[in-house]
Amino acid sequence: GAPRLCARVRPRLDAAGVRDESLQGADWQGQASLRGDASLPAGVHASGADGGATAAAEAEHRPEGAPLPPHARRADRHRAEPAQKGAAAERGEGDHGLSGGGGEQARVMAASIQVAQHYSLCNSCIAGATDSKIPDAQSGYEKGIGVLTSAMAGSNLITQASGTHASLMGTALESYIIDNDMAGVVLRSIETPKVNAKEINVKNIDEVVRGAGHFLGDAETYNRMRSDYLYPKISNRDSIEEWELKGQKSVWDLARERVEEILNVKGHSCISDEADKEIKKQFKIYLG
Repeated sequence: GAPRLCARVRPRLDAAGVRDESLQGADWQGQASLRGDASLPAGVHASGADGGATAAAEAEHRPEGAPLPPHARRADRHRAEPAQKGAAAERGEGDHGLSGGGGEQARVMAASIQVAQHYSLCNSCIAGATDSKIPDAQSGYEKGIGVLTSAMAGSNLITQASGTHASLMGTALESYIIDNDMAGVVLRSIETPKVNAKEINVKNIDEVVRGAGHFLGDAETYNRMRSDYLYPKISNRDSIEEWELKGQKSVWDLARERVEEILNVKGHSCISDEADKEIKKQFKIYLG
């Protein structure tokens, strides 16, 4: 017949921190009737998930000193895991599993890209998968390092770099705004600089060296600041005084405001009228 409900063995710690095994809650379907576990006492059925009830029942009838059967050893290990993780969390150690934002991930992505480049293959990679749960400093440095490393290694396409958190398990709208600035900075940093007589401007260098001795007040410097710098959408580059006058807002505050602006626009289209017309010339578009 159909499997019946049975008790599930769950770990519980007493005041001294010693694990206490007790049968609690009929919330798992037993598989004893399907497996034919005739050795179990009447009314007790094995848990389909971890064999906890099986282990508890067999422990009562196992001779002293006899080794545990495989399924009982597995059940004991599974029952211990939650308690072990809880104790590790109390010590501040956490669960040392896969890290999407770690330096190891950045390194292996760069290595895979270099292999693809060696064989002249188009490639893509995952970078910027921060482990942080919110758009904070950890998110910033993990995303920045991961994305920049992959970009400098020569990746043709970097995916999952924007908006995500908690190793791709969550998304923040504010992070899309912040990461847009980050991606712009990364792309700017890998852009090949122009090297020619006009760009180097040896004459201007000679005049500064023989004159003021620094470039801070030179007209060429001001022109370069306007033409050669990428000015981000929300990242702050004001002076301290200007920043204070504007309310001392963080990048998250500005991103939150931008999200609200975008969401509150009625009938907003991400495609300009000119681009829309050009697309419809080349493709049959049946949507408005």
